[in-house]
Amino acid sequence: MIAAGRRRILVVDDEPGMLHALRRLLERGHDLLCCSSAEEALAAVPAFAPELALLDVRLPGADGFELMRGLRRLVPDLDVILMTGSLGDVDGKLIRALREEAFFFLQKPFDRELLLTLIARWQEQRRLASENAAYVARLEEDLRQARAFQQRMLPGEAATIAGLSLAGRYVPCETLGGDFYDWADAGGGRAAMVIADVAGHGVAAAMLTGFVNAAFHAAHAEDYAPAAVAARVRDGLRGLDEGSFVTLLCARIDAGRGVLELVSCGHGFAALLRGDEAFPLDPTGPLLSPAFLDVDCVAAVHRWRPGDAFLAWTDGIEEAVSESGALFGRERLFAALDRSGGLAGLLAGIERSVRAFVGRRPLRDDYTLLAAAGA
Repeated sequence: MIAAGRRRILVVDDEPGMLHALRRLLERGHDLLCCSSAEEALAAVPAFAPELALLDVRLPGADGFELMRGLRRLVPDLDVILMTGSLGDVDGKLIRALREEAFFFLQKPFDRELLLTLIARWQEQRRLASENAAYVARLEEDLRQARAFQQRMLPGEAATIAGLSLAGRYVPCETLGGDFYDWADAGGGRAAMVIADVAGHGVAAAMLTGFVNAAFHAAHAEDYAPAAVAARVRDGLRGLDEGSFVTLLCARIDAGRGVLELVSCGHGFAALLRGDEAFPLDPTGPLLSPAFLDVDCVAAVHRWRPGDAFLAWTDGIEEAVSESGALFGRERLFAALDRSGGLAGLLAGIERSVRAFVGRRPLRDDYTLLAAAGA
């Protein structure tokens, strides 16, 4: 029975006197397994699962380096202290021990206080590593829950509102990203939608996307008028530092009346698709930031014709980087537009084109796609 809180130490040495001395020195404070050969140690290790091994370099049948590799195949996180009584090529053995990542290398005979101090140091490193692993595990769980919360804020990848088909796609480059999209029924035969890109990544950016989500849905009181949505987001930035900024595009489409209302705050990534052409929709004002709190959120009105489609994206699309360092850019984006498969096919085609362009290079930014067309 292994006592709680005690460390498990394996000692392998073919000298009975050394085994006896190490047993007397270590067995009070640790759970000890002493073996006189590599074969005996390898057979006993699976049940004992040592955390530290003290191995003589010169063993019958296999040297300490070979045994260290064999033990680590069974216990990957095993730490090893190598011991040698040989006077020949001590420096060479030390260099080999360092290269094979032994915890320490001892020359016999060694002082008992040296070994006890060394093991105490090892125990402290193990304790710190365990605490660090537990802390990282807690962080990963917090991030997992935050990611799940962020995903729940999104409306899904397809919907039909007021006679319009809507589609969206969000791909973060990290566990938590700063992109966001949503849509809602604005009443009166209108559909509202929003796409935003928050500065930065990680928890702070994710929290700010949560605020954008709340501001968008609070604008139901104004029937999701694009200017009202933008003003709510802008006013909510009061008190934040100037590094907290958002590019935001909010649109409201009335297909029956043929009207597309649009407020684009520094978000120059949108187009009206008409036939085989894509007409870029320019920003109607600056990005939303504590530095621009007095700037009005101006709306633009465009004609919406049967067969039209609306497409918006975040800068992660155009700024995707190939293995050669080139940017994907707008020209490639427009060349990838294919409406023959509906909105889902349109977004999938863009994604395929981006992925093929990037190749094995990881994405360096989130990207989001948002589209609307007649149902």
